[in-house]
Amino acid sequence: MTAAAQSQRRSIDEIFAIYKIQKPKLDANGSGYTTCPNCSLRRKPANRSKPVLRITVNRDSVLGFCNHCTWSFGEFFEHREGRAIFLATYDYRDEVGTVLFQTVRLHPKDFRQRRPDGRGGWIWDLKGVRRVLYRLPELIEAIKSGRKVKIVFIVEGEKDVDRLRALNEVATCNPMGAGKWRDEYAESLRGFEIAVVITDKDDAGRAHAKQVAASVSRIIKTVKVIELPVKDVSDFFAADGTIEELCEIVNAAPKWPPETGQGPDPKPKEPPRPLMRALPPADPFPIDALGDVLGAGALAIHDRVQAPLAIGAQSALAFATLAVQAHADVVLPIGQGVAKPLSSYFVTIALSGERKSECDNQAGWPIKKREQALREKYDADLPGYINSKDAWDRARQIAKNRKKATRASIEAELNEIGPPPTAPLMPMLTCPEPTFEGLCRLFAIGEPSLGLFSSEGGQFIGGHAMNEDNRLKTAAGLSDLWDGKPIRRVRVGEGASVLPGRRLAAHLMTQPDVASILLGDRLLADQGLLSRTLVSAPDTTMGTRPWHDEQSQTDHSLRRYGARLLEILETPLPLSPGKNNELQPRELPLSPEARRRFIAFHDHVEKKMKTGGELEPVRGIANKLPEQAARLAAVLTLVKDIRSPAVAVGEMEAGIALAEHYVSEALRLYEASRVNAELRLAQRLLDWLQRRWAEPVISLPDIYQSSLNAIGDQATARKLVAILEDHGWLEKVRGGAVVAGKRRRDAWLIVRVGG
Repeated sequence: MTAAAQSQRRSIDEIFAIYKIQKPKLDANGSGYTTCPNCSLRRKPANRSKPVLRITVNRDSVLGFCNHCTWSFGEFFEHREGRAIFLATYDYRDEVGTVLFQTVRLHPKDFRQRRPDGRGGWIWDLKGVRRVLYRLPELIEAIKSGRKVKIVFIVEGEKDVDRLRALNEVATCNPMGAGKWRDEYAESLRGFEIAVVITDKDDAGRAHAKQVAASVSRIIKTVKVIELPVKDVSDFFAADGTIEELCEIVNAAPKWPPETGQGPDPKPKEPPRPLMRALPPADPFPIDALGDVLGAGALAIHDRVQAPLAIGAQSALAFATLAVQAHADVVLPIGQGVAKPLSSYFVTIALSGERKSECDNQAGWPIKKREQALREKYDADLPGYINSKDAWDRARQIAKNRKKATRASIEAELNEIGPPPTAPLMPMLTCPEPTFEGLCRLFAIGEPSLGLFSSEGGQFIGGHAMNEDNRLKTAAGLSDLWDGKPIRRVRVGEGASVLPGRRLAAHLMTQPDVASILLGDRLLADQGLLSRTLVSAPDTTMGTRPWHDEQSQTDHSLRRYGARLLEILETPLPLSPGKNNELQPRELPLSPEARRRFIAFHDHVEKKMKTGGELEPVRGIANKLPEQAARLAAVLTLVKDIRSPAVAVGEMEAGIALAEHYVSEALRLYEASRVNAELRLAQRLLDWLQRRWAEPVISLPDIYQSSLNAIGDQATARKLVAILEDHGWLEKVRGGAVVAGKRRRDAWLIVRVGG
């Protein structure tokens, strides 16, 4: 790129207009393809619209290369986010006042650094540039001045420095904000008698202030660290604070702990603060609510596998939902009655090693046996269908090609041939990680009642169906299926199709970190998928599972459970007339007693959703809780008797007990899922330090080379150390220490649990 190109910045759109490039759609990495202005118009008409020019947009440059004619270009674009506006520039000067670099403040909020290119323009990086403190010449002048007390304020940003300078106070900051302080900066402050470090009101700001204070305390005799009642200095003065009030805060603040020689800083008076609120114990799964078939089956799985009881219970209930959902819709007492599907979406959260897969194997054997029978029938029917279809195609071809035939005779012959033969249905009842398009396709050619089941739910949550481009589409489609709406699809090449009478049950088993991605997703919460989800996260049983022979009734209970589900699965489906995979479920009303209990539960939940009420944090889930209770009650009813005429009050009570369990778990889990990802990783590191690291001290290389796989670089390790240091779990060792036999310049003492 030319010097002129570097100094004369244009927007991306202007660059595309100059080169006559059609703007491409860029992927998440800033890459995309479009037509080439150099060769596309000279190519054959069929090839002119082919996207052969690869465009790559970096942070401040756009590059192009044509894979056909090898034409290329490159330009710097004006650094903006969207249509960002330059709000301010801050000059960083050396001792004699020469500008070394600038920090540029943009709107929307962003900060960038640039250096002079020597020709009146700028280069947007700091390669080879010496880093100095902001307003360095003024610091030097203040040290040389005749002030009786030489005091310097050290803040986090240039805006705060300028605000203090406007009030005739000496102030500075380091470039690039929190976490970017260098010990070499402290030498520029030698000669000041007092340093006041003002921390921003957040964890990163506090950690930064502590780092700065530790650094300058080797140079300056008196160091104070203060935190204002508002976010920062600018907000303090914007709220009508005065310099006199600031000085009062400074005077009242204690001295920052002085250097004590080798060893850690003095221990804090208070014990370390927890990184996050500990989760309360899991709500016990109401196993009695499942009845004598599902409940006994879940207890048998618990005895055989020794997994948490809730995992087996979730598996049994989910597979039972898959078995019965095709046979009826529960009628809610809304108006003259509104029929709702029995489908439910279950999520079970458990650590790796809790034997989730084996629970699913034990609970899912009747589904597998039914799928095997369907496959055998499919294999037997397929050759006959292929022959029938070939004969049908040939008969139609002959009819249409018959010589001297009239339109009427052709039409009569085609009518006599009749409709095409019906293909055998795809013999699948469950799928682990489909895209929504794949699921729709399976509904078109397969069974009308399906299950999205996976003991490795991360494959679905982290898969193609739930990536950034497809997540909203998938969530909306799953929500519509839960509501019982027909699948409506319009696709190029496939035309339009409507698939009514389909039902989907789901059960995803996943680990806590993966579940936090799902439960903490604002888009899924706002769209409504999470409010349709029933989550259970039992406490671990690992470490309490000594070998034992299973109880005498365990095998019998599992066989009885499986036989009941298999009997339901083999019951003919209620289909729409003339259709082989379109359900027409019967309506299953609530008995009068069950109806009264449903209404009482509805009113009970409604009161708790008010502002300040117990269920206010999970209103989306609570709003659907009575319906969830009715769906669950209907599942229990049909497991008991597939021909039952109504939901009895006993099953309604059981459905309510299950619904209350799920809302209790939601209250416990959804708030925890919104915890900052760095904070969760810091907690994992703290657990590793307390349990796995035997040394009394730790260094950065030890963390990013030996600890968690998720911490693979120094920058990540430093962020986490700052968090742990701010919360009192790590204390910086002055002068470094020997760690695991190696001398480390930066080391931290680990504050152990219990002292």
